[in-house]
Formats: sequence, structure tokens, C-alpha cells
Amino acid sequence: MGCQRLLAFETSGKSGSVALATRSSDGSMSLDEETLDPQWGSARTLAPAIERVLKRAGVEPQMIDAVAAIQGPGSFTGLRVGVATAKTMAWALNIPLIAVDMLDCVAHQVLRSTETLHDPVSCKLIVVADAYRGQLFSAEYRCHESSVSVIRPTAVEDIESLMDRWTGAGEAFVVAGPGADRLRKWLQSQLSTSAQSLVTILDIKESIPMAATVAKLGWERWERGEIEDVMGFFPKYYRSSAAEEKAGR
Repeated sequence: MGCQRLLAFETSGKSGSVALATRSSDGSMSLDEETLDPQWGSARTLAPAIERVLKRAGVEPQMIDAVAAIQGPGSFTGLRVGVATAKTMAWALNIPLIAVDMLDCVAHQVLRSTETLHDPVSCKLIVVADAYRGQLFSAEYRCHESSVSVIRPTAVEDIESLMDRWTGAGEAFVVAGPGADRLRKWLQSQLSTSAQSLVTILDIKESIPMAATVAKLGWERWERGEIEDVMGFFPKYYRSSAAEEKAGR
């Protein structure tokens, strides 16, 4: 069997990244990743970045075997761009389409930084992203020495309700993700000193989801047969837009 290639992109925020994972016939894996220009939105930068990544590898689009993309949560615009691009490529090239959750992506990245955890063998990890209007997207995980298991899947909830549940259990936990700073500010103004002792907020680069991790998780799900229906693949926003909420939908 020759090389297999999976193209992945992460567009859940204002910018994002693109990665090409290639597995050679001997089983070895290589990754090439490019970060999108943060001064411009993914709508303008994603397609040119894909073209550059493929060109560096000497790969034509028809040589791609699968595509993986973040399905949510995240920016409404960013998710639409990423999902639309993934759907178009999967349909045009007749290749598998794989969905990856953004918070799952961050959780796996944090696992690689076990020196920052309370107990790298078994640690409760909560990954958060800012949902605005006093809310967070969050997911809860148990980090083991070499794996991450989901305790509570991605959902959106008021910050106060989340903190009541998290601290009420009396168990120390670690928080990471693109919404970690939003939670830190809330803690500084709201939470008691005794409750704060349970929370460790990580300020690490692994809190930002990257396409290289999307590629790795996407490849694992591809091998397990976790393939999306192209026509039924849509972003997971987990909440209505501000305009929809204002209209009472």
C-alpha cells in the first residue's frame, strides 16, 4: 500500500491552522502544519493555506484520502468556513469526512503537557471556551497517563452554575482552553479563597486548538470508521446566535 494522506483544519476561532498528515507504507507518520494569519479571518486565509501545505508536500488535491475538521464549538463564522470547506472537498474528491470536537482537541494537547497537571496519572481536566453573555462552552475529562476519557461531553452553561457544580464535588481540578482567561477573571471577582484552592488554571500554548491535533484525532476516528455523512454534516454551535435569541427563536 502506498502513502495515505489526511488533510485537517482548525477554524473555531478568529484564525486557525491547516495540517497534512501523511502515513508512509512503512507505517511512519509525518505532519506539516501552517498557522493562518491572525490579522485576517479564516474565510480569506484557509484556502491559500491549504494550497501552500499541499504544494510543499508535492501533493495534488486528488491525492488526499480523507479530510478532518473541527465541528464545534467556536466562532459562528469560523466554523461555517471550516465545515463548508471540508464538505466541499469530501464531496468533490469522494473521500471520508471526519468531525473533531474543539474541546476534545485541547484536552489531548494538554495531556502531552503532563508536567503541568496535579497528578499526570489521574487528573480531572475541564476544557473551556468563552461562549460570551456569562456562559462557557465546557467539557470534562479524566486524564490518565496516556489517554483522555470524557466525563461530561461538550455543552454550554452559565459560569456560576458550572463553578457551583465543579467546586461542590470537593475535588481538585485543572482548567485549560481558549476560555481559561475568561474563567480566571470570573474567579478573581466571585469565588471564595477556599474554593479557589481547588482550581488550577493552565496558561499554556496547548490551550489553543491546532490542526496537527485535529489530524491525529481525525486519523484515529477514520480508522475506527467514524465517518460523517457529507450532506448531513453541519457546524455544532451549541447555542443560538445573538440575533436568533433576540428574535425569540
